[in-house]
Amino acid sequence: MIPLMTKQVPDSCCVNVTQGCGINFKVKEIHTEDCVEKTGSWLRSNVLVVAAAALGIAFVKFLGTVFVYKS
Repeated sequence: MIPLMTKQVPDSCCVNVTQGCGINFKVKEIHTEDCVEKTGSWLRSNVLVVAAAALGIAFVKFLGTVFVYKS
């Protein structure tokens, strides 16, 4: 006897993550967008904010280095 195929996704795809929630799910109960694509899309649309934050952090680290060697 061949086992029946069930609809299955990783539990991390569920809107409310619980153990086994990805088995025999309803489409409205899971996230249907790929995490990597969604993150990439967000980064592309917010590239200036991400770049400004990175430069701000780098500048503060640079100032810290300058002040350490100045004293």
